[in-house]
Amino acid sequence: MNRNLQKLRTIAMLLLLIATSSLSMAQSVNMSRYITLTVKSGVNIKLDLTADADNTPIKIVSGSKEYNLTVGTNSTEIKNCQTDGTTMIIYGNIETFNSHYNGSNLTGLDASQNTNLTKLYCYHNQLTSLNISQNTNLTTLYCQENQLTSLDVSQNTNLKILCCYKNQLTSLNVSQNTNLTYIYCSANPLTSLDVSQNTKLTILYCQENQLTSLDVSQNTNLTDFYCYKNQLTSLDVSQNTNLTILCCYKNQLTNLDVSQNTNLTTLYCYGNPFSTEALNMLYCSLPYREASDNAVIKPCYNSDSDNHSNVLASSGGNAIAKNWAVQYYDNDSDIPTTGTYDCGSTGVSVTGVNIINPPTEIALNQTVKLNAKVQPANASNQNLTWSINNTTYATIDNEGNLTGKAEGSVTIIVTTEDGGHTATCEVTVTKTTGINDNSANNIKIHPTLVDNSFVIETSRVFETCEVWLSIYNQIGEKVKTIKLTSNKQFIDVSKLQSGVYFAKVGNEVIKFVKQ
Repeated sequence: MNRNLQKLRTIAMLLLLIATSSLSMAQSVNMSRYITLTVKSGVNIKLDLTADADNTPIKIVSGSKEYNLTVGTNSTEIKNCQTDGTTMIIYGNIETFNSHYNGSNLTGLDASQNTNLTKLYCYHNQLTSLNISQNTNLTTLYCQENQLTSLDVSQNTNLKILCCYKNQLTSLNVSQNTNLTYIYCSANPLTSLDVSQNTKLTILYCQENQLTSLDVSQNTNLTDFYCYKNQLTSLDVSQNTNLTILCCYKNQLTNLDVSQNTNLTTLYCYGNPFSTEALNMLYCSLPYREASDNAVIKPCYNSDSDNHSNVLASSGGNAIAKNWAVQYYDNDSDIPTTGTYDCGSTGVSVTGVNIINPPTEIALNQTVKLNAKVQPANASNQNLTWSINNTTYATIDNEGNLTGKAEGSVTIIVTTEDGGHTATCEVTVTKTTGINDNSANNIKIHPTLVDNSFVIETSRVFETCEVWLSIYNQIGEKVKTIKLTSNKQFIDVSKLQSGVYFAKVGNEVIKFVKQ
């Protein structure tokens, strides 16, 4: 009798322990922490969950459907959670939530009530809304390939990875996400992107948007930069010294300097309107590489590309000399460039030339050195050739030394080696010439009795000659020099003392008196 009673008591205790354990599990689901999905009714939703700790109880509710399960710190895949109605709620201490590849069955996600969520994978659905406004612990967000037209990540200040490509985002504010190291926002209609606050960024994929400008000067840790198929007209990567990959093809770039990108090994830049000169400068700016780096630059898609002739004429040999392959993007074959550009030159073309303050007259047997100035001053090729139209009256050598031979007028011509630009001036050879009181035929001053200013008129040609006015005092000291820019010019002499002065243009002189 006692033994039977003892057995009954033992069985009762066991049943009580089992019931208490089950009740404890049911009650231990954290119902204050949950994620709400907007779904189609009557479909299966696939989930993959990771909890804060092992043996974490989770409850999934959709209408009359209810699922209880235990999730640990390793991911748990759930394939057959059927929906009953348009809402599904996942309760419990979920740390990583994965709802990818549900397609049109999943159109909305609100994770704001699971504030300890750190990783959210909700890509390849048809989400039109995503609420993560309270998820301040979120470090990873993959929400690409949805239908999002807006995305607010301003409260997610711990975010390190943001992947939101192939949505319908017209703007993206990441100014508060200073911990971001990875941004993948390509294939959105973004017209602007400010990454100036994302100084930890190492990888930036922003290709296939509508960006017209992009400042990456603050992203000094950037190693991988993909900005192709935008509308960029300029790109400054001078501060991105850690850059190894740059894909900027199919933009509107007219030049690109990578001289500061000493770690660069891959550069895809085809489909930009680079001139041959710009390509030459780009090749010269490439860093030296080892053959084992397998460095490659691809300035042309294929032989049918619009800029193919410019690429063929460029000096790809300068890139090859630094162990860079110069290839077509289409088939990875080498481009047979033919240019011979010297990287030691400035690469600036000559646009014109001026003769500097030439004389209007020289005397028989007198030699005068003529000077000319190439434009712009920093042009690569400064070489000039001097010539004369009639050697009967004067001669000129390659240094610009003009010598009078017989009385008469000649035309002096200087020609640039680069571009064949010319400048001319007329010089008359006379028996004698010198500084007289009034030896001027081609200049006039009025009034000659001067108060504080006068007007000088000259017949000199200003298009190709640089003409200067020099003013001397009675003892021959030069007291003022002025560049003349027109045939009639106002001259201020208010600071000169009273006295007699001589105004000289070329070798023509005219006297005036300062009152």
